[in-house]
Amino acid sequence: MKILVTPLDWGLGHATRLVPVIKWLIENHHDVIIAGSGNSLEVLKRNFPNIKTLTLQSFSPWYNARLGVASSILLQIPKFLFCYYREFLTTKRIVKRHGIDTIISDNRYGVYSKKSKSYIITHQLTPKCGIKILEPLEPLLARLLARWVNKFDECFIPDISPYPNGLSGELSNPQYIKIPYRYIGVLSRLRPAVGKTSDTDTIEWLGIISGQEPHRTIFEKEVIKLFKTKNGRCVIVCGKIGNEHPSKDGQIEIYPYLGIEELSFFMQNARNIVCRSGYSTIMDLYRMKKRAYLSATPQQAEQEYLAGLLNKKYGFEELNLHL
Repeated sequence: MKILVTPLDWGLGHATRLVPVIKWLIENHHDVIIAGSGNSLEVLKRNFPNIKTLTLQSFSPWYNARLGVASSILLQIPKFLFCYYREFLTTKRIVKRHGIDTIISDNRYGVYSKKSKSYIITHQLTPKCGIKILEPLEPLLARLLARWVNKFDECFIPDISPYPNGLSGELSNPQYIKIPYRYIGVLSRLRPAVGKTSDTDTIEWLGIISGQEPHRTIFEKEVIKLFKTKNGRCVIVCGKIGNEHPSKDGQIEIYPYLGIEELSFFMQNARNIVCRSGYSTIMDLYRMKKRAYLSATPQQAEQEYLAGLLNKKYGFEELNLHL
């Protein structure tokens, strides 16, 4: 079976969580084509250098710090609709040219086809606006998202339990979803390292940097500042594609990007972890059985909600870095 797999290009999380999906497809002898853009496509190319890849441009939003992410996106609905129809038409051409039987789309609402079995992976079914005065708009936004999700044949929700008992809480409420849906557990490329470790492997503080610019760089600088006040081995993984030579800032070890084995090993041996409360990062923590200090991206309602939820349910700690 020929299967098209495509991630949204907002940070690296949508791409990294597709790694176990693509591995499973390959192990089951499917012919996989990866379509995407930007750094998320580059990540998948590195993990699967022998798989055919295609360019499929993604919607690139702007963010207003005062409005928050969900509210900013509401204002960009005309731009989103343009990108939606552009990727739908591009998908139509890809399906015809490459004989695609099945599509697996991670949060890309326009990547589906009536001539192929189409699945969407998303936990964002009932999003948060993040501003009190705009909360009455949340049902409207959920209905809009459901209208696009319902064009697929089935919805896969990456979570450990059905709403409201999973990691995503109210975000995965399928109240307006009319197509079949299922909870498929966490999607994480990480896996506990096998073998004995020594005291020299122990990391006292591990910082995992993620997200969209400029907040990714701002968070990196704040974590460096925090770690300069700490004792013991401190390591930061920046989530940057490009020049990937490790460096040091004082006694802090800085790695621009790490592969699956290295990041798994570092996380397994970390006593304290500082990271964003992005959902893909949370699934990685769950897979590795780790708690962390979660720092939500400012005015990003979903991350603020998840940081608060996980602090109450799983003993995580919210960390205010005054960002």
